[in-house]
Amino acid sequence: MSLALTLSGAVTPDDVRAEEPPKLRVVVRPPIRKSRPKPAPHAAAPPRSVQAAPVAEGEVAIYRRVGEDGTVFLTNRPDGDARYRFFGRFSAGRLMRLVGPDGVARLAERYAGRHGVDPRLVMAIIKVESGFDAKAVSPAGASGLMQLMPGTQRHLGVRDAFDPDENVEGGVRYFRSMLDRYGGDVRLALAAYNAGPANVDKYGGIPPFEETRNYVRKVLALYATPR
Repeated sequence: MSLALTLSGAVTPDDVRAEEPPKLRVVVRPPIRKSRPKPAPHAAAPPRSVQAAPVAEGEVAIYRRVGEDGTVFLTNRPDGDARYRFFGRFSAGRLMRLVGPDGVARLAERYAGRHGVDPRLVMAIIKVESGFDAKAVSPAGASGLMQLMPGTQRHLGVRDAFDPDENVEGGVRYFRSMLDRYGGDVRLALAAYNAGPANVDKYGGIPPFEETRNYVRKVLALYATPR
């Protein structure tokens, strides 16, 4: 299999090959703010030939490396890691949008296969939970692609809920546990994923919460839609 990122035409389909669909990790770190030294009095302006090209507002330099297992890492701060090579200049938001569902789909397929869940169902959950936004945070504090609550993160051993790989693996593993708890009933497992198993047990089915009922309906509708 190959992974082709078409950002600025810098990557071709032959750039990355792995035995299984490669993962893609986008590591966006806060930029380091450095104070610029004041120019010396009467210092001459640098020659035109060495002046940096104008950079669009909000753009950052992105660096790329490929792991041994085919994982493609993109970051705006290599932090001295010599394995990274300059990839191009992008806004972090644009880069995340371009990675979008394609990168998430590979993660969904990987972990759905590992935990015995239909990858189309995993993608439907992610779409409803976060709209494929790896940095999403809900008002209740749920984080990442599959919107893991802090307590659930600790229970699952997820260290960084904003890491798409960790988040999807943990979310799929948790959903699998809900399927097992409710005898494979997808509707009840979805309700438990949204409202918690305690509420499903309390009401003996999908809780009478509008949010939960709409959630189950939306995920099942997406799941039933042919690709």
